[in-house]
Amino acid sequence: MLHLETIDFDLNKLPSKSIITANLINDVVVAYVSKSNMESIDSLDSDDRNFDKSFKLFARMERESNLAAIDLILNSLADFFSKEDVLLRIYYGKYAEQFTPLSICYLETNDLGKIKDGIIWTKNEGTNGNYKIYNNEKIIKTENKNLKDYQNILMEYLETRY
Repeated sequence: MLHLETIDFDLNKLPSKSIITANLINDVVVAYVSKSNMESIDSLDSDDRNFDKSFKLFARMERESNLAAIDLILNSLADFFSKEDVLLRIYYGKYAEQFTPLSICYLETNDLGKIKDGIIWTKNEGTNGNYKIYNNEKIIKTENKNLKDYQNILMEYLETRY
């Protein structure tokens, strides 16, 4: 079972036992939380999980976060999937990157809502900032990068993790 919703992004008030992803869209952070029965996912053969395809689908899908009615949500999805180049926008590397919102984090939280594992980029000035990689609730790497260069680091992190 999977639960996905948008949240207000506050590092001091993250939901517990969740995966949080966030994108920077028009200088606004749009964050999503997902919760699932991870035990059942972990018991699957890693080839059956397809995290890469799922991540690309949801990370690259155009969607509005302020839609309240189910009709508006479904119409928004239909509009996106009716585009002639929709599969290229989702799955075809460099082409897809033209349309993808810039991601700023992929975080997993513990029982208390503290960052357990993950990677996050925080803005300093303009598009400059730094990223941190967490492992077992500790920061194991910090480096200054602009947001565009950070996208490659985030994808490498996810590929090595899953």
